Amino acid sequence: MKKETTSKTQSKGIRALILIGVIAGGLVVGGGIGFLTGHFLKPKEVDYSKVDINAVEDDVANLLERYETCKSEGQNPINVFSIPELTNISILKYQSFEKSIAYGYGVADSAVKLDIRNIAMRNGNEYMEESLSKSTGAMNIVVAQRDYQHGTQQDSPIDSYIGDIKSDVENPDYSSAKKSDYTVASYEEKFGKAVSRQSVYIISSKTVLEDSSISKVEGGYEIYMNLDTVKSVARYRKRMMNISNSEVASFDYIHLTYTVDDDFNIIKTHVEEKYNAGMGGIKAPVEGKLTTYFFRDVDVTLPESSVNSPIPKEGELYA
Repeated sequence: MKKETTSKTQSKGIRALILIGVIAGGLVVGGGIGFLTGHFLKPKEVDYSKVDINAVEDDVANLLERYETCKSEGQNPINVFSIPELTNISILKYQSFEKSIAYGYGVADSAVKLDIRNIAMRNGNEYMEESLSKSTGAMNIVVAQRDYQHGTQQDSPIDSYIGDIKSDVENPDYSSAKKSDYTVASYEEKFGKAVSRQSVYIISSKTVLEDSSISKVEGGYEIYMNLDTVKSVARYRKRMMNISNSEVASFDYIHLTYTVDDDFNIIKTHVEEKYNAGMGGIKAPVEGKLTTYFFRDVDVTLPESSVNSPIPKEGELYA
């Protein structure tokens, strides 16, 4: 197993909370810690070490096969599958495409406001995920991280690059990037998920709460999920803490919505969440929103590590 070759990321001037999530729900990059008088608090501390990831995830190995059988028999999937099953069907369907790309657009608010962008690409067994965030105002918080996964085995390599943003959030600079080397196994152990894994949230029968719902909309369905604030973030919190070197005390809420077509292909996702995080025993609330748009079976070329990947207008596919 390879060892990482660089130290933890630092913001310019201060160590700040940096939240880097995943393209399919999860804030891409978020939240500066509240370094303002009266902004600190002492939130509830949750012991996440007691969460067994294997125990809270569902077995989805034959889920797509069951879905295709359901359709062939002329049944309505809504009457056959639960909300977490329908969501995982959409995730598995998206992951089945050899070429795909997704773009995320969001904001995170604490003492400072951060502008967020995210990109996730796949071309065969090559994957790339890029997380970008830049603060507005006096405090300068910057994150530019791009990770490449080569293959899907546990020992497949992942190259991680930490760059800079000198102007706006959509123009990162990787000309002097610091590189770290991982395997899929070591990367997942540190950051909670492999680059090839679509959602950093755990969406299962153990994490989707009863007040979740599904409704028919034009062209498909809208699946709204209120997620358990402990079990669903077992992977996500690990990613947050190890990228930001921050302490995540607890989540107040996680509201995740999947918009899918009539065949449960993902069109977009939207997440709204609030959590409490900081360093040295001091925590501050962070609220974030992220909308991600998904494009499947499209022409995709992963950029070289030092070459920027253009980000289109929100909701559009870059031509």
